[in-house]
Amino acid sequence: MKEQLSVQDFSRMEKRRKAMELDVMIHWDFAHDDGENPAALDTAKKMVEGFPILRKSGAGLFIYGAPRAGKSYLAAEIVNELTDRGYKCYMTSLLGLFNSLGNRSGEMRSRYVERFFELDLLVLDDFGLQANTPNNEQTLLYIIVNCQKLRIPLIVITHNHPDELMKAGGSGKPPELLCRIRRYCLDYNVMMPASRRQRLLQTKQETRRLLNTGTENAAPIQQELQLK
Repeated sequence: MKEQLSVQDFSRMEKRRKAMELDVMIHWDFAHDDGENPAALDTAKKMVEGFPILRKSGAGLFIYGAPRAGKSYLAAEIVNELTDRGYKCYMTSLLGLFNSLGNRSGEMRSRYVERFFELDLLVLDDFGLQANTPNNEQTLLYIIVNCQKLRIPLIVITHNHPDELMKAGGSGKPPELLCRIRRYCLDYNVMMPASRRQRLLQTKQETRRLLNTGTENAAPIQQELQLK
């Protein structure tokens, strides 16, 4: 039996749903945080409380860390709480963003991008996983530059260490896009809690036992690479 929501709670969830790319993320909030990563939770709460100042300056976060460390959850907590407080926020993965743009053309494509410039906060997840095409690069640079001109805080999320991304071009010149992001966004490393790392390792071990896969037939269980 589904829980009956009050009119007020239903309205709040609908506003969150409009702020998120995926419905499951509307429940990623302070109330559902298990406290496993107190440092990340504290950062999220501080950003929410200090957001009126950040909104004036346009300052944001460049969040990095290993997969499953809780980067997207941290950002979603911020988005949900700010949305509840009446701010206009939107969180999308860059894969989803460029997929949506690929299904649009002309005026519809322009309108989709222009709506970002009416926000109070824009979150771009999975940075570095998008197709590295000149068109994508220009579109993303256009979004970043205009958000910064309008002092719209950004939260950009990546699995990669920002210093490694700065060298990724191989030309010896730091990528303009990364320079722009880091100019207004504070680097923040989300460390995976030891308890979560242990659970992930146990899950892989249990899967191996379930499939009765010997070590001679399976790749070794990989540990997460340490970030600088």
